[in-house]
Amino acid sequence: MRLLCILILVLYIPACAPSNTRGYVPPAQHRQWAQELLSIHDRKGAIIELQLSLKGNPNIADALLYADLLESQGDYKQARKTYKIAFSYPAEEKQQQTLNYRLALLEATDLDNLNTASKLAKTLPPVDSRYFDLQSVLLFKQKEYKRALVESQRALTKAQNNEEKGWA
Repeated sequence: MRLLCILILVLYIPACAPSNTRGYVPPAQHRQWAQELLSIHDRKGAIIELQLSLKGNPNIADALLYADLLESQGDYKQARKTYKIAFSYPAEEKQQQTLNYRLALLEATDLDNLNTASKLAKTLPPVDSRYFDLQSVLLFKQKEYKRALVESQRALTKAQNNEEKGWA
């Protein structure tokens, strides 16, 4: 009987010890939580969740959203770093062009690096509205306002969806 009690205690003690291991949360769950936080306008919480999602499943879609949120919070250097890392992720051509566009826009507007922005703009097809939009921004930064307006109008006419129209 004594042996049985000792055996029960030995088996019961580890069950009472606190566990240091956290439950695994899949990256898709972190992304879903980020979307839910965005729906209630909690950008800082969404940034944390997207960062966790990217650690578990690095992909260009999450990287673009994460960098956009960083930009919205004024963390331009971290956004640039995220864009540059995202170049190593597998992507379709359209996603790659979006990445080039967003990094070029960040370089031109917030980081005043017009040379880098100009090089990135050249990677876009010359019929893409984002190409004209970047040309407009670069011309505006160079104080060539009339030419910038012309390029902006070209971007608007070439825009294929509401997002591109909004950027233009």
